[in-house]
Amino acid sequence: MTTINKALISAILLTGMIGSGAMTMASANASGHIEQQIYQSRDFGRLAQHIRMDLQRQGYHVMNIKADDYHDKPAVKVYAKKGNQAYEMKYSYPDLKLIESKQKAWSQLWENDHQPDHEDNIKKSIYSDSKFESIKSKASSKLAAMGYKVDKIKADDYKKQAVLEVDADRGGKEYEIRLSYPDLQILTIEED
Repeated sequence: MTTINKALISAILLTGMIGSGAMTMASANASGHIEQQIYQSRDFGRLAQHIRMDLQRQGYHVMNIKADDYHDKPAVKVYAKKGNQAYEMKYSYPDLKLIESKQKAWSQLWENDHQPDHEDNIKKSIYSDSKFESIKSKASSKLAAMGYKVDKIKADDYKKQAVLEVDADRGGKEYEIRLSYPDLQILTIEED
């Protein structure tokens, strides 16, 4: 009886761990999808400019505005300074209601988002490319022809260059693959 109970408990714990891992992956996928939608929105630039102007009227110097999510809902994160104090603010998107504002030490601000503009500018340029969906489809087809089952494709930067980062499976193993954008040359294949 104790052997069955131990096996049952082990199975329940393993199922819980797998379930929480799947929830974490689903949450990460949702977050990336939300950010992608914001960057592809025609209103993002205009709304970011509205936030920038509003904060400048209040005496802030806006350093960066980037797509984010807040409890799986669209949001934007703003890094700004006023005087010698750094701030990190979140606004709901697209209605731009202030959700939270935190004072940050400069070291925290840069630690949280080292060189914030560069990576975001690369992602924005990829997601706003009118050929993005077509290129993403070609990447998926290329990898499928190599025997990979594509789980997720997202825009990213690698060594300051635009890339597509792909999560894929092949032969029971998980891989992270980076393809140059838009020409889809394979840059890296790493086993996860």
